[in-house]
Amino acid sequence: MAAFLKREKEGTPGSAQDDDADWAHNVTLEEYLSNNSSQDVFDTLYDVPTGMIVLLSFLYGSISVLAVIGNFLVMWVVATSRRMQSVTNCYIANLALADIVIGLFAIPFQFQAALLQRWLLPHFMCAFCPFVQALSVNVSVFTLTAIAVDRHRAIITPLR
Repeated sequence: MAAFLKREKEGTPGSAQDDDADWAHNVTLEEYLSNNSSQDVFDTLYDVPTGMIVLLSFLYGSISVLAVIGNFLVMWVVATSRRMQSVTNCYIANLALADIVIGLFAIPFQFQAALLQRWLLPHFMCAFCPFVQALSVNVSVFTLTAIAVDRHRAIITPLR
């Protein structure tokens, strides 16, 4: 055990430090393909049956389209109906906007990346899509918190 710890501290070849240094280097697809034969790359990918691709594409596409259309309708009703313009309904419209963003940026792009097992979209979208997804989820959480605080205040002090 002492020899292992000594090797770890010294950073000898084969230690965890060398492995971490290798993983820290991001490689583009072109660099990866130039260092590995294209046959090696495609051997590591699993083959998805065509029927499964069609079924999953239909289901994910339907969910994405329904999320965008349904949440747009919620926002439209809150914005156009004078009777629906309350504080709670504005919070709900904010939730609907966050869900629209998830339906537009998270569902389709993450699905294609998982299905194709690689990122084929422009490089900036590789960081942009997860950022927008995390941002939308956080907006949803904070909006739900604001709704809870608003309802709590309405119950505790109803006449103010």
